[in-house]
Amino acid sequence: MATNIRIMVINLTARLRQFLIWSILSGALGPSVLMAQDQTAVLVGKLLQPKIAASQEQNETTTSQPQNPTAAPARNKKVGDAEPMSLKSVFLNLPGDQKTIWTAPFRLKASDSTWLVPFGGTLGVLVASDERNMLRLHSDASAISLSNNVANAGTVALAGVPATMYVFGTLNGSARWRETGLLTGEGLVNSWIVNEAIGRALGRERPTTTDGQGRFFQQFSNPSFPSDHSMLSWTAASIIAHEYPGWLSQGLAYGTASAVSVARVTGREHFPSDVVAGAALGWLIGRQVYRAHHDPDIDGGAYGTFVSEKHPFAGPQTGTTFVPIDSWVYPAFDQLAALGFVRSGAAGLRPWTRSECARLVAEAETFIDPDAHDLPATTVRALANEFAVELDGSQNQPYDRIDEIYTRAGYVSGQPLADDYHFAKTFTDDFGRPFGTGANSIAGVSTRAVVGPLAFYVRGEYQHAGTLAAQPAAAQQAIANLESLPFAPPQRTQSVDQLRFLDAYVAFNFHNNIISFGQQTLWWGPGADGPFLASNNAQSLPMLRISRATPFVLPWLFRLMGPIRLEAFWSQLGGQEFVSIVDSAGNNQVIGPALHPHPALQGAKFSFKPTSNLEFGFDETAIFSGPGFPLTLHSLLRSYSPGNTIPGAAADPGDRRSAFDFSYRLPGLRKWLTLYSDSFTEDEISPVSFPRKSSFRAGLYAPQLPKLPRLDLRVEGIYTDIPNLHAIGNEYSNAHYISGYTNYGQIIGNAIGREGRGLNAWTTYRFSPTSNIQIHYRSQHVNPEFLEGGYLRDYDATGTFGKVYGLVISGTFKYEHWNFPLLSAVPKTNVSAALQVSFRPLRGWGQKNQK
Repeated sequence: MATNIRIMVINLTARLRQFLIWSILSGALGPSVLMAQDQTAVLVGKLLQPKIAASQEQNETTTSQPQNPTAAPARNKKVGDAEPMSLKSVFLNLPGDQKTIWTAPFRLKASDSTWLVPFGGTLGVLVASDERNMLRLHSDASAISLSNNVANAGTVALAGVPATMYVFGTLNGSARWRETGLLTGEGLVNSWIVNEAIGRALGRERPTTTDGQGRFFQQFSNPSFPSDHSMLSWTAASIIAHEYPGWLSQGLAYGTASAVSVARVTGREHFPSDVVAGAALGWLIGRQVYRAHHDPDIDGGAYGTFVSEKHPFAGPQTGTTFVPIDSWVYPAFDQLAALGFVRSGAAGLRPWTRSECARLVAEAETFIDPDAHDLPATTVRALANEFAVELDGSQNQPYDRIDEIYTRAGYVSGQPLADDYHFAKTFTDDFGRPFGTGANSIAGVSTRAVVGPLAFYVRGEYQHAGTLAAQPAAAQQAIANLESLPFAPPQRTQSVDQLRFLDAYVAFNFHNNIISFGQQTLWWGPGADGPFLASNNAQSLPMLRISRATPFVLPWLFRLMGPIRLEAFWSQLGGQEFVSIVDSAGNNQVIGPALHPHPALQGAKFSFKPTSNLEFGFDETAIFSGPGFPLTLHSLLRSYSPGNTIPGAAADPGDRRSAFDFSYRLPGLRKWLTLYSDSFTEDEISPVSFPRKSSFRAGLYAPQLPKLPRLDLRVEGIYTDIPNLHAIGNEYSNAHYISGYTNYGQIIGNAIGREGRGLNAWTTYRFSPTSNIQIHYRSQHVNPEFLEGGYLRDYDATGTFGKVYGLVISGTFKYEHWNFPLLSAVPKTNVSAALQVSFRPLRGWGQKNQK
């Protein structure tokens, strides 16, 4: 059945392509035109508002139009002039459209950097990393077939719907339906022409079923860059969304186009940069065609914008980026919340958007004396400066900013620990950055841009790490025996020099719901040490994420639940080397290494704040799909089910975890002491229901000490060595997904590992909101029954001083002592130091595009 459907789709695609060529030659172009073969290249430049032909300008006079700052410019017409769109006008418009498209780069302005710089940088990095990305992404024959069907069906749908609208609009006298069909057809022809010209000029190689270099000027008959499916589908989606700017029509149009783009990558027909370039070009061409030829008499100016005039993207609907997890603002908000000045923030669900941070700053300003000169008042003023753009509403205008330029150089004298899944880790909660003996350094930059409801964020850096000592043969054999592997997982020993994104994503704000896609980092839990289910201990994950930016309150009795925030994501893990599958005989069969495709990961979290002093949250994650388990809608839904099966069996829902966390300002000690906890359990509904088989992390935070208001103290205790659980190494592990809850070998949650007990203590003296000295102590013990156990102790001191004209200097010194018998017969000692210099210009460094 599936084969027949695919053949029908292919045949329909071929017929549409033939009809496209015939329509151009005959001048009877209709919007039922779409598909072309997948080829093409990149158009550098912006498709600005087209110029009206001089002959038309001479016959037109200016008429007053309703002022709508978000509306697209409409053509000025004399009453009775300019006939409605027709098949003939579609054909006659093509030369002018092509002139506008190809001359667009010559009309670029400095203000266009608000979108061109982040897009160009992102595209360049994608092109450079395409080969590596496709090596990570592997699809079997069934997945490739499914992807091709999705891409073809989605593209045909985006052509067929406007074609149907044209027919019904003509028969029923609906001007908007008729125009949508005609403009979509015109846009598709323009995109096809551009795609053919540039694609055959650049001639990029396509990926193969296993790899692909993606070299340019190599394959001119069937080129890869950019994707024509992506370009054509986004052209149609752009015109439909501009004609019908409601949330449902936009969601369906752009959602279908996104599915087509993703399917071209998973179907191994294109590299990621191909579909990104195609999507951008398609959307811009669709917008250009709409702005040039839309008849404003249809709607009187109420339509033709990205959204209708009744629901403009302004204020909270403006695009916004997330504040990085390691930003100075989170400790500042923690202290203000513990003192009672911030009362509605969700500390257990981070990162926060910049607009949410601005809201919390405004909230703190209502509870604090504006004339005070103590640390809390100074902190609020510093935060107000940090988020001044969001507070004064200037983010409603497009802008781009360089947030930070930084470099860090350090040195490790001894043998550090780097395997937290089996032993321990010297440097934790550091975005999975590599490190080793000798010199270690990073240099990076972070930038953001906002254009209407869209926001872009890129944080990339160069990373150098020293070497790591190879694990002894006894340790490798013990790991292989523990995991029931034919041999131990590979390990890094060489030095590292690489370019990497820490976070890089595009976000869309829809009524305070942020839909983002790209490399992102999550922090699900209160406290300073890594939460159990989501932290920055490992590399960031490529994910599709939906997050509620600002808390909402339910009506009726549900108001007692207080402000609510929620978040969900769907991602893919990397570096998963082995899986165990139950074969037809009921035996476990280990497959690996370098398995393809890598497993998927989904997660969701709900955070509630019934009072200003109490916050609690529930979250869950599940690893699913991967080798032996195709990624389907059924496998995704099954990962949310409550039932359990034998790991690796046909009905296995995946490797699931659930967590619960809370924080509470203690009565009678509201401004002095906050109690918080984070817990998780394996394959159970909640640690609240199964406390005897759950891991816990509990902490106390004193935002100020008696007579020392600038000094705070935080203490946390943690264990995954569950007293009542006889299974050894159960936490973070799974009998099917043998690589466990890791991304490229590093635990996504807390680095305490699988059978650990630990204590962390921090004390910080603040000279100002951004200048402080912090001392930290850590102690960790591992159960002797787990890989012979071991322990780690370290002390570190960090001093941060800034801002002097945006310059921030931070230095760290660490002393570490550890003893893991399998790694070394004698205890080891490390001394490490690092110096970081950052430039953080006040309110960012960039350009605002004033309309």
